[in-house]
Amino acid sequence: MAHGDSQRGDGVPLLGHKLSGTYVARFMQTSRYRRAIRRLFLADANPAFALDAELSVRSSVGLLFLGLPFLIPHGMFDWLDKLQGSGMYKVSVVTFFMFNVKRSLGECLASCFGCLRGLIVAVIHTWILHFFFPSSVTDDAPWYALWVGVADGVLFISTLMILNLNAATKIVAISNFIGWWMLFLKPGDDSFHFPLSAGWDPWRDAGLSSLMTTCVGSFLAISGCLFPYPLLALDNAKDSADELVHHMAGLWTLFVDYLGTEHRQAYAQDRVYRNLRRLEKLSNKLGHDVDHAWWECLGLGRRQRVRRKLRRLDKAIKDSYDCIYAVWAATQGRDWGDRHNLLMALVTPQFRAIVDSGEALVTTCVKVVVDGNGVISDDGEKKILNMIQALKDADEDLLLNFKQARRDLGRSFSVLDGGGHDQLQVTDIEELALPHVLAFNVSAWAHVLVEFARRLVESKSNPEVMPQADVGLGVLASLVDGVTAFEYRNYALRTLACLFVGFAIGYNGYKDLVEQYESRIAGTVVILVSKFTGSAVVKNLRRIQGVVLGMVFGQIVKKLFMGCDLVSVVPLGVVTFLYALVMVFVVHSSEAGYADIGKLAAIFGVQHMLIGKCSWGDGDIPIDKQGAYDSIVCNVIACMLIALFDEIFYPGRAADSAYDSLQRVFTMLEEAIGRHFDKSISDIRERNSSLAAAIDVACDLNEQAANEPRFWRTPWRREMFDSIISFLVRMRYNTRCLECCMADNFMFGGKKGEVMRALLDTKSVPLLADHLLQKIGVVKRLSSVLMHETVNRFPLLNDEDVTREFRNESQLIRGRIADELSSVELLKANSADTMREDAFCRITVTLVSIETIFQDLREMQHLILRNC
Repeated sequence: MAHGDSQRGDGVPLLGHKLSGTYVARFMQTSRYRRAIRRLFLADANPAFALDAELSVRSSVGLLFLGLPFLIPHGMFDWLDKLQGSGMYKVSVVTFFMFNVKRSLGECLASCFGCLRGLIVAVIHTWILHFFFPSSVTDDAPWYALWVGVADGVLFISTLMILNLNAATKIVAISNFIGWWMLFLKPGDDSFHFPLSAGWDPWRDAGLSSLMTTCVGSFLAISGCLFPYPLLALDNAKDSADELVHHMAGLWTLFVDYLGTEHRQAYAQDRVYRNLRRLEKLSNKLGHDVDHAWWECLGLGRRQRVRRKLRRLDKAIKDSYDCIYAVWAATQGRDWGDRHNLLMALVTPQFRAIVDSGEALVTTCVKVVVDGNGVISDDGEKKILNMIQALKDADEDLLLNFKQARRDLGRSFSVLDGGGHDQLQVTDIEELALPHVLAFNVSAWAHVLVEFARRLVESKSNPEVMPQADVGLGVLASLVDGVTAFEYRNYALRTLACLFVGFAIGYNGYKDLVEQYESRIAGTVVILVSKFTGSAVVKNLRRIQGVVLGMVFGQIVKKLFMGCDLVSVVPLGVVTFLYALVMVFVVHSSEAGYADIGKLAAIFGVQHMLIGKCSWGDGDIPIDKQGAYDSIVCNVIACMLIALFDEIFYPGRAADSAYDSLQRVFTMLEEAIGRHFDKSISDIRERNSSLAAAIDVACDLNEQAANEPRFWRTPWRREMFDSIISFLVRMRYNTRCLECCMADNFMFGGKKGEVMRALLDTKSVPLLADHLLQKIGVVKRLSSVLMHETVNRFPLLNDEDVTREFRNESQLIRGRIADELSSVELLKANSADTMREDAFCRITVTLVSIETIFQDLREMQHLILRNC
């Protein structure tokens, strides 16, 4: 796809028309049936709304089907009355359905499997318990039955809490077992018997009833992802891959146009940032969909072949994003002048050629993977190989024209372009920094694409070169992984304490407030308890809102349409559908907090609309207001217990954890930069997600800290924390750029290249790196203002070191670097085949990355000092 029609200037968007049409292009390629449905939901105007609205309609139809047996008046079908009377089909199916409605079949299957696994574990364990004590705790049971039952329940629940099980598995297993455990300890028949034993009735067995209800809910949840057309995670991944490759090439075009303007344009910069964020979201979505697509093929067949290749594409896109973001970071706060404009004017055609070739290659690769179901034909292989060569030629052509343009701009470049001049000017690095950063990263991007395409072709004869992508989403996870960590141990201990105390309260009851043998308190605890303490109060209040809203609204609707005639039944079904439609839309389209309210309101609202019998004629059946009140009381008591044990087993405030996580990010950056400039270490750090994961944890904890009560403390500095995180993200990508440009293979990992070793042999570069580490230490100390929680003066303001500037020293060092590099024989040879191998280009990228990190640290320092 050619980019020659892209225009520059403030009058015409550089990338808007191309990227806005990407979705339309994919939309028009879908089947006519699917296209008509999407158009009905205004997909061409707002794709996000269309998807949320479509999911809401699918879910509401499923809920209506689930509720039909309860909407049909009692007495019309004997088999239906028998099914409901036996307990084999209960209104609790609504709960299971709502918790497993997802955006794709793979995600739905993963959720259903996790829930079913937990339910099966709970049912089998309860059956075993009844095998040894068939009559449970009664007068006919042995005297020790009660104590064995108590010990068994404690051990079973404790084991589930301690093991690192899937969250859905753990919640479903414990919440169901608690109810059956209470029935076992309650004197009398509990409708639970070991299969095929005396007294076992498959129509009334609580375990089989729960399994059947869950299977029905699973079937309809899965059906909702299949009809009227399937919502497949693999199809979503294919669509994301197609959009990503076009969006990625479009961003490079936008950068070429942006840096080709006479001066930095703020609006063009905003467009770059907006589309950069879009690319990041799409990249994350691709990996998410590839993960869930495992459930659609179980790691077998042609779909698995496609998944493996898309997994490798996901890695290539993440590497490409690193290159793109490095250019973005280098442009921040930096303007350009005449020499920059002259150089860009001379090499812009070559930039466009390499972007066009790269887009053509990766688009063809994706098309071959998607259309061929992971199988590469001979024609496809030939086409890819030709495009690989075309991209390599464009990469080499960029180097030749770039070097010629540098010679034309001034003789000070001759020392690194094969000339005889012996002096490198620091002004060359400063004035022409951005074209070199762009050239290096475009060339590195081409290398990433060539490696991906080469592996793709090689996989035709050797499939093992592609990653396995066998992600079972917790199925194969270690059961003890992370269970010894303090946070996990504290969470398990608090949960167990709340559960057992809540169970004891329910077992004994309390006057007329809590009935004896009430299991809902403990059952609610396992759902509401949070790994964070203070912020859990806000979450629990929102959940109570959802419960109360659903119960009250459901009972009002049920009372309005209590009759058994069509005049009441039909409106009740319509209101149930519309109410579910609105609530499910809230779940899919809102933030996490409001999504919880919508989900619980939908569950309890629909349940109370469906539960109970209807009345014929003028008769009236009272609604269970007492039951609703008891349920609210149990929820409130559960919240009170959680708050109490959060204080008893206090793990620390979310604010403390957020600050510690931020310090951890600073430390990891210090270690990465220190390792990179350590002459005694010959290897480049391997690519891993540890730093990105640490930043994500810090962001999550910042949200938790903002929601927890502060009492006498000053408000949490949420905006400052967010700003610091933004700077750290940019520093992370600059660090990755440093590592990439100085690796032998220009990828993440491997040996340090000769240019890097030459830089480390100078006196100035290690000194500059030392100043950089000192600057990080200063900002790291200043970030402790987040824990300054009074109105008193921040003590560190009295420390002169925290206001120290390294600007002058760093500028002098950079000047000496140019002098030292001019005499390095290795750099004079400069026998490069591509821009990523060009010595001057790599030196420039290194110094620009260091300078950009310095700039981010200065801005962080000013931000903190202005707001402390």
